[in-house]
Amino acid sequence: MALVMRRALSWVIGVGAIALGFAISLLLLQFIFVNQAIGVGLLGLGLALALLAFNPGLRQWIQQMVERVISRETYNLHLMLEDVSRAVTHLRPLPELAELILNRVVSTLALKQAIFLARDEFTEEVHNIVAIGEFESDLTVTWRPDHPLRAYFAEHNQPMLFSEIELLPQIKALWAREREDLDKLQDRLFVPVLSNNRLLAVLVFGEKLNGQPFSSDDISALTTLANQTAIAIDNAWLYQEVRSEANKLAHANEELRRMDKMKDEFIQNISHELRTPLMLIKGYIELMQKGVLGRVTPEQADALRTVLQRSNVIVEMVNDILALTREQSEPMRLETLDLSRIVDVSVALAFAAAESAGIQISVNCPADLPPVIGDARRLGQVLDNLMGNAIKFSPRGGQVTVTVVRHAERVTVSIADQGIGISADDLPHIWERFYQADTGATRRFAGSGLGLAIVKRIVEGHGGAVSVVSTPGQGSAFSFTLPYQPASTAPAA
Repeated sequence: MALVMRRALSWVIGVGAIALGFAISLLLLQFIFVNQAIGVGLLGLGLALALLAFNPGLRQWIQQMVERVISRETYNLHLMLEDVSRAVTHLRPLPELAELILNRVVSTLALKQAIFLARDEFTEEVHNIVAIGEFESDLTVTWRPDHPLRAYFAEHNQPMLFSEIELLPQIKALWAREREDLDKLQDRLFVPVLSNNRLLAVLVFGEKLNGQPFSSDDISALTTLANQTAIAIDNAWLYQEVRSEANKLAHANEELRRMDKMKDEFIQNISHELRTPLMLIKGYIELMQKGVLGRVTPEQADALRTVLQRSNVIVEMVNDILALTREQSEPMRLETLDLSRIVDVSVALAFAAAESAGIQISVNCPADLPPVIGDARRLGQVLDNLMGNAIKFSPRGGQVTVTVVRHAERVTVSIADQGIGISADDLPHIWERFYQADTGATRRFAGSGLGLAIVKRIVEGHGGAVSVVSTPGQGSAFSFTLPYQPASTAPAA
């Protein structure tokens, strides 16, 4: 029974409310038709109230227009603070920041002059960095670190009119020159700028062009401006510090480049000087081995063979150093090349060393390779270095496989061996100059550690890339890619 009563009551209330709404609407329409002028006015007023009630953006725009017309000065102060607030969010040099702030204040308040006094980070002196307006004499103002006004502003942190400053007892402690500096400012209002109880700057504003005094709204707005300026000065000092560090870094980089160039020239000169006597020593050793300079005993022959081997290692190191410095200084001679021919020549040159070490060489190279654009001598040097390493690190009876694969826009050359392999820790560093994975005191494999650095430099100079896959104890596969052009677009040799 209670449920039925509640539902009946809800129907009665609902029907009554809807009927009342329709009745009011019909009466309003009747009133509008009978009294057209008053009715239309009331209808327009209702629609306007509804529009404002549901559109806060429109209310804000109308409020701004009212402020611009009725309270233009207050509106301009707010607009000035908004503009300065946006401007100080960017890193700027301090003089640029000071000029931006003063220009905005002078134009908004119509002032005769404005000066920006800022503290120097190194000397701790406060001096003018920007002055706007006309002054009776050249403006050079400097406040010493123990200047009385500095201590007063740091302690009280409030704007002061010049008439108030003249009453301070601290003014009596000013030197005659400092008093003259104060008179030069043609000042009316001083606004200190502080951060963490440290005086960063003082904004000094001259009188208004209309002769009116600074209002409480002016002083309040300039106080807010000083707070924003404190943040901006911190950012400006950060900007100067970053610029200074960047300049130091650039200078250091330039000095490093100069020293690196001197080092390369020194190494190149020393290598050239070493090469001549080394070749002379090597030549005499070979003559002694052949008996040209006299009979050689078996013991002497063994000793000469060891000396010759070590001499060859030194000569190879000198040649690698010269090759590396040459790659850095000499331009490449690019031409259209048959890569398969360069591979064949390199394999032929490595055959004798491979046969002596008991290594077999197999070549998988398609006959329809497209031409590549490159320097034949340097690409041959890349293959010679990789072939030499593969033979040197392979065990007797092992095999070195040279594979050339054609891709959509490049050719990949791979030299795989069955040697000692390279550990995962050493792989990221093997392309660095003078780096050697076997760095023990009793290295089994001699070398300068420059061969792979030379390979990388030459390949990248051709627009290619190097890579390596290696498993310790199972061997390594060094690869490099070279871009190629279709024969129809390749430049003539």
